Parts: sequence; structure tokens; C-alpha cells
Amino acid sequence: ANIVVALTLWVDTLILGYLGTTEDVGFYGVALKISVIGAKIITAFVIVFTPIIADLWNQGRSEELRELYVTVSRWIFMLSIPIFLVLILLSDSLMRIFGSSFVAGAAALVFLAIGQMMSAATGAAGLMVLMSGHSKLELLNVTTTLAVNAALCFLLIPHYGVTGAAIAHMSSLGVVNLMRVIEIWIFMHMYAYDRSYLKPILSGFAGALVVALISRYVIVDAGLMQLAALASLLLFLYVLALVGLGLEEQDKAMLKKIKASVSRIKTT
Repeated sequence: ANIVVALTLWVDTLILGYLGTTEDVGFYGVALKISVIGAKIITAFVIVFTPIIADLWNQGRSEELRELYVTVSRWIFMLSIPIFLVLILLSDSLMRIFGSSFVAGAAALVFLAIGQMMSAATGAAGLMVLMSGHSKLELLNVTTTLAVNAALCFLLIPHYGVTGAAIAHMSSLGVVNLMRVIEIWIFMHMYAYDRSYLKPILSGFAGALVVALISRYVIVDAGLMQLAALASLLLFLYVLALVGLGLEEQDKAMLKKIKASVSRIKTT
């Protein structure tokens, strides 16, 4: 499965190099590297819960596992939203950092960020499938991702170039994460989504609206300092709106656990 995942990360770039130009590969490579920033957060956050998920499943403590799945998935989604919104809203400026010609890959960055946001929206789904003993299913999932990505690349790149490769990558992520959510529902009878997801969505929309207006009418062609300021503003507005709407009880419990962990680290 890991080998297939590695191939999936490279297949769109390889096909783009075969069907496109060297410039296309350069633009796409930069956009892809920027887009996976949020994915690192997902990986770092989820991996902490790997042994807990396996332990709860093996002990048959399905209700505790369901609560953990819901809470972890929502936290991954909440933490990822401001990052992906920055990538989407400021894609032109982010790509321009590497040179004015790299703006040609801005649309690709938008689609790649949307694909990563899909992964964030499904939270710990992939890990749940794997840690519950359904490793063959996860192999099927990632193999399907590779096939969908490759097929769409051959279909879209000749017509849309760099953007076509990004759409193929985004679509393959959407397919694999939908498969994982369905598998968890069928085999584990668990579902992570409820009304609590509306709060981060509304908070992200509010922050994005303000930043979009500023970047359009106030700060045009933002440099590094302006980008940092806009990203910080979006994060501040997002957190402010999220706190204003009120945290869920599970979120408050999670914050207490994090605070307690930090306190233990300081004392040692």
C-alpha cells in the first residue's frame, strides 16, 4: 500500500512530463509541494491516535472508538480549514514568490488545495480502516486512487495542462476518501459528521470573505510580508468566530487534555 501511495504522488507529475512541457512540471511541482502543507498537519495529528484506535477496536469498545473518531475528525477539519483557505485565496501571490511565470500554476494550486481539504474533511478515515484490520481494503483504496489519477491525467492533461493534472489529483483524493467513509460505515457502523461541522465552516467562510476583499481591493500582488499578514488575519478571524460560536463539549475536553500534556512536559 505504501508503494502504491508513493506511485500515486508521482504519477501525475510523470504523466505531465510525458504529455506536457518541462515548464509545466516545474509549475506543478511547486504547487504540489505547497498544497501538502496541510496534509502534514493531518498526518502528525492522526498518528498520535494510531495505537488508541487499534486498542479500542480490539477490545470491542466501539462507543469510545466512535467518540474518538468523531472528535479527532472534527479537530483535523478545524485545524486544516484556515491553511487550505490561505492556499486557495492567495494562490496567485504564493506562486508568484517563485517567479512571475509561476502564476501559471495558481489554478493548479487551488484544485490541489481542494483535494487536500477533502482528505481533511474525512479526518481519520484512512487510519480507521487500517487499524481495524481491513488492510486489504486500504490496499484496494490506494490502488483505485492510482488508477483514477492516471486515467484522468491522460484524459485531462492534453487539454488543460497543469490544471488538468491538478484536477486529476483532486478527483482521485475525493474518490479514495469517499471509499474510506463508506467502508467505515459498512464495517464499523460509524459516521463522523454532524451539525458541529457547521461552526468551522461558517467561521472559515467569515474569515475568507474578509481576506478575499482585502486581497482584492487593498493588497494586490502581495509580497511575503503582506502574505504573512493576510494569513495571520484569516487565522485570527477564524479562531475568533469559532470561539464566538462556541466550542463543543468534546472540544473543550480535548483542549484540557492538551493543556494537561503541556503542563506535564513543562514540569519534567
